Amino acid sequence: TNALPADSDALAMIYGSDDWTNKKIFLGNITGNKRLVILSFGYSSPEELIVPAAIDNISIDEVACTPPTSGISLADITSNSATITWQDDVHSSWNVYYKTSTETTYSSISVTTPTATLTDLVSDVAYYVYVTAICDAEESSPSQEITFRTDCAPLVAPFDYDFETFSGTLCWTKTTGLLGETVIHEGTSYWNPSTNNIDGNTTLKLRNNVYGANKKDWVITPQIDLGESGALYQVSIDVALTKFGVPTGLPDYAMDDKFAIVVSEDGGATWSNANALVYANGDFDSEHDYSDFIPTFTRVSFELRDVEGNPLTGFIKVAFYTESTIDEGADNDLYIDNLSIELVNEAPEILPCDAPTNLSANN
Repeated sequence: TNALPADSDALAMIYGSDDWTNKKIFLGNITGNKRLVILSFGYSSPEELIVPAAIDNISIDEVACTPPTSGISLADITSNSATITWQDDVHSSWNVYYKTSTETTYSSISVTTPTATLTDLVSDVAYYVYVTAICDAEESSPSQEITFRTDCAPLVAPFDYDFETFSGTLCWTKTTGLLGETVIHEGTSYWNPSTNNIDGNTTLKLRNNVYGANKKDWVITPQIDLGESGALYQVSIDVALTKFGVPTGLPDYAMDDKFAIVVSEDGGATWSNANALVYANGDFDSEHDYSDFIPTFTRVSFELRDVEGNPLTGFIKVAFYTESTIDEGADNDLYIDNLSIELVNEAPEILPCDAPTNLSANN
């Protein structure tokens, strides 16, 4: 018995079938003069008899240059990257093409394993991806195109946001739920973009119709990164209140109506009125009355502190909330625009501690 040459290629092992089975074995990048050796074996024992395998109808055919047709999937999608994988037992190199929904040309990368990580992507954007196989100097037709959307990237303080891109983003959340010590969110709120002329401002802003007995609408920012320095920031926003459908009309004030800026200290996991600036009528806070809002914008601000008064750090979310729980006949539109997360005070400087001097010891 002669041993197989050292440069032999083990291609496949086929077993476990009692019937004729058609098996395709792809030769990959094997080149040059080769011999195909097929080994068949069997054995017997008192308990079992394994007969040698039979083979028939061997053919060697040229494989067409075709793209991957199955198993294309996406994983590990972040705000700036995504990984695509596919199944292809025939080829050993591929091109991966990708572009955004607004781009006219594709970017591409070449790989030699059936997986590719796309990097330097734009956050909160839809991408289209397809794969081709490389066969010597030939490139296959495209695979089926798949699409995905990158995750939202945190907004890094300080920043300004004017709602011009609100319609095209999935990073803001619209939901409902009564503001209290704890909040249960459900459903979708009716905060929507508007170009109504408010005090000469015809750019995109957000509008919410405040009326009736079941208004508890939220619009929530993406995550906001305040950093870890301990600097004090504040949220500021323009607020206007008009009669419903009449951008210049004076509103009808109802005693139960409210507007609030609410802060989630844990990045949106929980919400509470314990960290909120509430504009209401007839409550203990006469400085922040709902009736202060008129058809021209009023700038309001809320410092980002925890319940103990310390500057918030890390990742937070901010929500804007409207409420009407009693139908008193008031029907108004509340507008918000020009959101800012602004620096109030730098983090206090921590001075180095001087080393002790004039040490002495005695019994």
